[in-house]
Amino acid sequence: MVIKQWTQLFLQAQIIHIWAVGSRGTYINAAVQPAAAQVLKESQVSTAAGVEQPPWLCVCVCVCVCVCLSCGCVALQVCCHGCCVEVLRSDGAAEELSVSELLERANRNLVRSVDEPALVEGDVAVDGEAGRNADPCTARGCMWGKWSDGKVYVPYYITNHFSSREKAIITRGLESFSSFSCIRFRPTKSSDRDWLSIESQNGCYSYVGRRGGKQVVSLARRGCLYHGTVQHELLHALGFNHEQTRNDRDRHIKVLLQNVQSGKWSHNFRKIATLNQGTSYDYNSVMQYHKYAFSKNNQPTMLPIPNSNVSFGNAKEMSRADIARLNTLYKCLTCKRTQLNLCCRSNIVEVLGTINLQHWILINGTSLKKKKKKSSVQKLEADSP
Repeated sequence: MVIKQWTQLFLQAQIIHIWAVGSRGTYINAAVQPAAAQVLKESQVSTAAGVEQPPWLCVCVCVCVCVCLSCGCVALQVCCHGCCVEVLRSDGAAEELSVSELLERANRNLVRSVDEPALVEGDVAVDGEAGRNADPCTARGCMWGKWSDGKVYVPYYITNHFSSREKAIITRGLESFSSFSCIRFRPTKSSDRDWLSIESQNGCYSYVGRRGGKQVVSLARRGCLYHGTVQHELLHALGFNHEQTRNDRDRHIKVLLQNVQSGKWSHNFRKIATLNQGTSYDYNSVMQYHKYAFSKNNQPTMLPIPNSNVSFGNAKEMSRADIARLNTLYKCLTCKRTQLNLCCRSNIVEVLGTINLQHWILINGTSLKKKKKKSSVQKLEADSP
């Protein structure tokens, strides 16, 4: 009761001091007026863990003698007229996590309701028990259609669950595909029959491949809004599964099921007929889980073979092999099969335009010189870096 009275007294003095300790040891001091509680709450919603933010280590909120600390430096509460408004710090440590680690953390201990899709492999949405053992990309067509201009247009709609800043993170992930493939995510139109509905639901998840009609891609505001996780879920929607589910997985990864959480998590390591597109196993794929994924005892659930020292599951964005697979699946390359080796040596990812080779996009960011007349791939020479 005394604390409440002190709180009210000092709030009437119309000032709340906020000290924020930054990652570089700097201090920020701000004065907030009486509406501090609501303003602070609204401004902090988008800084919940899972949204890319400056890496603050700790936020200390002091209302004179009234300081409520519920979880140390993880979460703080501002006492405001007897009510506590939670202020979540931005989790700078999350920026150091791989996509696999971010996804596992975001989807850990989720409670699924009966009207939500079941999840397999951590973040792959399926319809009920029947979908747990079926691969939609082998059971039916799962690709998005290609237009006469050579592009694959995938309509999307971002719901109003997100702030403008959060939408910018999602949009950046969507637009990244246009820089290295013929995939073009575009806002949905009233005439679109199939589209992605990007929502903040219960965790991070996506269906695999094109399903038809409204297709939910969930990017929960808390835990899923990172560039790499957006790319990961969009790759699912384009038809790709996790790397460790490849049918040739056992030649590259040894799964230690004795260390996997019991029950529902064991099916996360099933093998299916994935769309490998002739590429070798990619330890650096954004679709590859980390070595401790779904561990019940802090022991590895996967080990690379034959070289146990190979690092894997550390990707923070799409790898070169991810990009190559995407371009091959959707036939973004104009190279003939007999020319693929040359294309790979040149690091060519996509040809924009027609056979006149107007533009070339390369993985390494360099450009290609184009001959004055129409020419084949063999006649193109790469600029020196």
